[in-house]
Amino acid sequence: MKCLKKKNGFTGMDIVIAIGIIILFTGLIATISYHIYLASMSVKMISTAEAYIVDIFEEVAVRYYDDINESSLVNYFNRKYHAGGAWEAEAIRYGSGKNTKATFTVAIEVKYGPNQCSTMQELMDSGELDLVKTITLHISYKLGDKQEELTVSKTKVRESLMSPNVPDINILAEDYGVDIENIYPIKYANGTWQICSVNDVTWYNYNNGHWATALVADGNYDENTIGTTLKPEELDQMGEICFWVPRYSYKYININTYEIRFNYSLSDKYVKIDDEQDEQGSKYQRLEGIEFGEGFDSATSIFDEKETGRWISEEQINTPPMMHYYEYINKSQYQRKVF
Repeated sequence: MKCLKKKNGFTGMDIVIAIGIIILFTGLIATISYHIYLASMSVKMISTAEAYIVDIFEEVAVRYYDDINESSLVNYFNRKYHAGGAWEAEAIRYGSGKNTKATFTVAIEVKYGPNQCSTMQELMDSGELDLVKTITLHISYKLGDKQEELTVSKTKVRESLMSPNVPDINILAEDYGVDIENIYPIKYANGTWQICSVNDVTWYNYNNGHWATALVADGNYDENTIGTTLKPEELDQMGEICFWVPRYSYKYININTYEIRFNYSLSDKYVKIDDEQDEQGSKYQRLEGIEFGEGFDSATSIFDEKETGRWISEEQINTPPMMHYYEYINKSQYQRKVF
C-alpha cells in the first residue's frame, strides 16, 4: 500500500509521528520543569528552615543557662513566628491553588545532662550535675507528596559565673570624659601602690576587702608602665582615685551592718556556690533569685537597670547620693580595707 503524499510533501504517517514526538517532548519538558521547580522550592524551604534554626540557636547563645527550657523557647518562637496555628510557622506558597501551601512544623526539645535526661528530676535521680543541656529542633514540611524533616541539636554549657561583675574602666573614662589611656588600674601590694593590668588576677578581691581601684590621671602624669610603684602621698597629686562598686542587692541588718549579695550581670540574681564539685573539682555554681520579700532590696533601687556597677571617687564616698552605693557595701562582709 502506498502512502499518499500531500502537496507539501508530508504523508499522514509523518504527521502522526510528528505529533507523537511533540507530545513526548512536551511531557518530558513538563516533567523536567516540574522537578526543577520542586528542587528550587526545596532549596527555598531548606533555606527558610535553616533561618529558623539559626534564629533559635542565636537566642539560645545569648540566654543564661538557667533560662534555657522548652517553655521559654516555645514562647519565643511563637511570639516571633506564630501564624494562628498551634505550631505552624510562616507558610511558603508554591504554584497556585488552595493546596499549594507548605507549612513548617517546629518542635523544640531540651534534654538535661550528658545522658540527655528528659526531665530535671530524672537528672537529679541519676546523680549527674546540671552542667549541660542539649537543645534539639525538629523542623518538618511537606513539598508535593514528600514529607521532609530536619533535625539539628546544639549543646549549652553552664557558663562560668563571674561574681562580682568585672570592673569596667571604659565606664570610668566616660564618667570623667577622658581617654582610656588616662585610666590606670592600681593595686596595693608589698606595702605600696602599683600600676597593674585589668587582667591581673590580684587586682582586686572583694572577699578580702581589696576593691578594684583605678587612678584617673591628670595631664601631668604620663607614666604607664605596669609594675610602676606609686607612693601613697603622691597619688592625690597624680589624679583622682576611684573604687569599683559592683552591682549588688542589700539587706538591712542594723545601722552598722548590711548583708550584700552581688548581682550577676544586670539581673536580680546572685551566684550561689554549693558544696558539690564538678569533675574538675570546682565548686558547682548556679544562679538563684533573691527573695526580696525576706528583707532584700532590689539592686535597681540604687543602680540603674543597665549598670553592672559604678565607680566612686574618694570625694564621693561621703556625699549623697553616691555615698549610698559605697555605704551599704562598706558596712557589709565586703568592707573596704583602707591602706
